[in-house]
Amino acid sequence: MKILSFYNIKGGVGKTATSVNIAALASFEKKKVLLWDMDPQGAATYYFSVKQSASHWLKGVIKGKEDIHEFIQNTENDYLDVIPSDFSFRLIDIYFNDIKKSKKRFTSLFNGLKNEYDYVILDCPPGISLLSENILELSDLILAPTIPTPLSFRTYEQLTLFCENNKISTKKLVFFLSMVEIKKKIHIEHMEYFKKISNQFCKTYIPFRSVIEQMGVFRSPVTSYFPKSSAALAYKNLWKEIKIHLQKAN
Repeated sequence: MKILSFYNIKGGVGKTATSVNIAALASFEKKKVLLWDMDPQGAATYYFSVKQSASHWLKGVIKGKEDIHEFIQNTENDYLDVIPSDFSFRLIDIYFNDIKKSKKRFTSLFNGLKNEYDYVILDCPPGISLLSENILELSDLILAPTIPTPLSFRTYEQLTLFCENNKISTKKLVFFLSMVEIKKKIHIEHMEYFKKISNQFCKTYIPFRSVIEQMGVFRSPVTSYFPKSSAALAYKNLWKEIKIHLQKAN
């Protein structure tokens, strides 16, 4: 089982859209996939038309009083399951702070899934927290969508430095450019700049397209409802690169 985390310190960078489409693409290969929506906004949950579980169920799971399997929900895709989010996820750091050895407990949540899934994909909330630190340590790959702007370069530096300072391997840090508008001069300039400064950036970039925004209308991945679109093709190429990075990380 491989754990892929879509994460960035900064929000609004295309993290959820990418995690949903990559989860779908992995499942199309008949790999068993679990997408865990960890963002309190629950956008990934919404995209797959999955109902939210009873409020505050997460507290019971973290404290070992509830079995996480009870909250896994099926989708229309036989190979893709979802753990839905709800607004109580905003309290997840408090739940972890209330127990001893939170890292060990967090890891144990995934141990029970090892024989059931090929991939666990985490759609993570933005920011730096106890949760994100646990996620970064546990993940096989940390996939960070990055908009090609000066502020995103700062976020790139911050995330890399955080991993170095906390002895988290930067080899599993993989950045990719998202929400790219090729008509914007600043985007073109920073795309070239990012490629020069780091080999951690994927060659594939995700373009800014209205078809991606329509995921909220169709409540489905772009790769499902517009599989031949330029956006879907970009996600497919990104998935190919992710699999190569996984091989290198092993």
